[in-house]
Amino acid sequence: MSFVLFFCFIALAGSAIGGYLDIKTSEIPDEVPLGICIIGIILYILDFLINNNPIAIVSIITISIFFIFIGYIFFWLNQWGEADALMLASLGVLMPGCFCFIENSFLDAFLFANKFLIISFIIGSIWAILYSVLIMVKEKKTIAFFKYLCKKEIELRFFFVFVILGIFFAYFLFIPMFYLFYKFAKFTENNIYKKKIKTKNLQEGDVIAEKIKKLNINGK
Repeated sequence: MSFVLFFCFIALAGSAIGGYLDIKTSEIPDEVPLGICIIGIILYILDFLINNNPIAIVSIITISIFFIFIGYIFFWLNQWGEADALMLASLGVLMPGCFCFIENSFLDAFLFANKFLIISFIIGSIWAILYSVLIMVKEKKTIAFFKYLCKKEIELRFFFVFVILGIFFAYFLFIPMFYLFYKFAKFTENNIYKKKIKTKNLQEGDVIAEKIKKLNINGK
């Protein structure tokens, strides 16, 4: 009896639940990553008892620690919430089971964790851009975005210069692409994801965007 599908299902289901709660409430309860870890450990034990498959303890610990380390770096940089870091670590517990890690190899686990994160960040970035575009269109801010792009004439001139250069030298296209991505990120952050709400409507998990010296709040 193979447990691979069970590991994959828990990883996908846990991620889906966490993502749904994050979108709906901007908060992921600690019970979600904790539950993923507990179920993962139970699956490893069952896999060992039923199939006599060794538990790749070194791989589990290596990937989980690496994931939570990366997660907390993003948390300290004010890019993620703490729950995101915990979710990533909990998925690290499941990874050896999802990808049939048998050998307890620190190096193999570490290299796998790096590759997995790189691919995940690429896919996540694409999804974030698509999601932001959909929200921007839904809130009818597309025209406002193009006006924002054309706001600084000097930047626009340089943009087209590098686009023209990119026609002849492809690597120059990286500059206008990065510029568009940066402007898009700044616009969506300030005009879509940041919202003014009344103090009485604040909920647990809401992030203060500005510094409030009197309350010793740094903001993000």
